[in-house]
Amino acid sequence: MSAKVNERVLSERAVQFLESMPAAYRNAFSDSDVEEHAQIAQQRGSDLAQAVVWRTLPQGLAILCVVTEDRPGLVALVSSAFLAHALDVRSAQIYCRTHPAGVDAVDFFWLRNVGGGAPEPSRLEACTRTIRELLESASAAPELAPVAEIVRSSHERWDGAGYPDGLAAQDIPLGARIVAVCDSWEAMTSSRAYRAAMSPTLALNEITRCSGSQFDPRVVAAFLAVRQAASGVDAVTGTTSAATSARIS
Repeated sequence: MSAKVNERVLSERAVQFLESMPAAYRNAFSDSDVEEHAQIAQQRGSDLAQAVVWRTLPQGLAILCVVTEDRPGLVALVSSAFLAHALDVRSAQIYCRTHPAGVDAVDFFWLRNVGGGAPEPSRLEACTRTIRELLESASAAPELAPVAEIVRSSHERWDGAGYPDGLAAQDIPLGARIVAVCDSWEAMTSSRAYRAAMSPTLALNEITRCSGSQFDPRVVAAFLAVRQAASGVDAVTGTTSAATSARIS
């Protein structure tokens, strides 16, 4: 059975779903899209979350749809799953759906592999499992919410050109600024399927180059000092410190 809403012809299930969504959503998707999203929301049932690949696009992108109870730090938790599976978020659309039982988040993420290329089905499937597990863990341990905020902000940049919130400088949580430097170091010095690992010297030079633009200069300085103390080699010049020379001799 179908109904007509503002010149749309939709099933009753889709009508109920559409009426629970904000105007921005209604203007962004077609009738067939709404029907599919209503089905995804219904398939969630009593589960905490439903995460499915809604579309794959010829540009090498996949659109993941996540439907779950709205909560603080939700996008951060989902983003941590993308990081864990080396998926890069190219775009996102975030909506809140109000219904008799409460408020749900209905979120869409345009994904590709870090470094480029279409995400493999197995990687996307593993990512959806991780999302559900993270959301279940967060419900069982709400004290992890501050950690979620650090994860959420770990792609912000010191100069304000990062995402998802465009935070800059001291507005970025300190933990996220530290994670940004450490994560970049780990990514550069680890081998990937699409490239070999970068040498420690080149990686340190890159982190130094991005100090003040991508990274907090104070965090970079602390990171370089820790690296020098651990290795006995000046992180910038590559020379061995006198103290280390004495120990070696």
